[in-house]
Amino acid sequence: SPFLLAEPDMSLPPPTENQAFCHVSALFAGSVDFPLAWVLDGVSEDKRAIAPARCFLLRRSTKKDETFLFDLGIRSDWQNLPPAGLKHLVDRLGFRISVPQDAVGALAKGGLKPTDITYLCYSHLHFDHTGDSKPFTNSTVLVGAGARPLLENAYPKNPDSPLSADVVPEGRTRFLDPSD
Repeated sequence: SPFLLAEPDMSLPPPTENQAFCHVSALFAGSVDFPLAWVLDGVSEDKRAIAPARCFLLRRSTKKDETFLFDLGIRSDWQNLPPAGLKHLVDRLGFRISVPQDAVGALAKGGLKPTDITYLCYSHLHFDHTGDSKPFTNSTVLVGAGARPLLENAYPKNPDSPLSADVVPEGRTRFLDPSD
């Protein structure tokens, strides 16, 4: 049938001498205890779930001095999130936020400092992914181009925004188009 698509070849390439690879480390950076009804229909309001906030450190075998951090988890001072966003999360949704360790603490356990991170990439701009970018002073921040208008109208410019403008540093942020 012309409507059937061929299965993609998901096999790995055969090993070669000096083959490049990535070291990937999953880092714990806080968690959110939330009402399960927030994500599932038909669940009673008293049922809750805990979701860890993860970020991922990637290091290439061929460029050992280059590090890539995907997401930042939750910032340790989450109480300082934009007031409108915090009110929504805690008061309206009933989220319970816990950050015994943020991304900086997780990196330190592996012997890295925020200044060792070359690239910081956000999957999206929810509070449990954007953490605190301030310590990552050497990082180029990568974020999708669709985030630009959200950030241009973020807190504190817009006091009603749940998003803080400081998640991306001026002069070190690249807004990526889908073609990138």
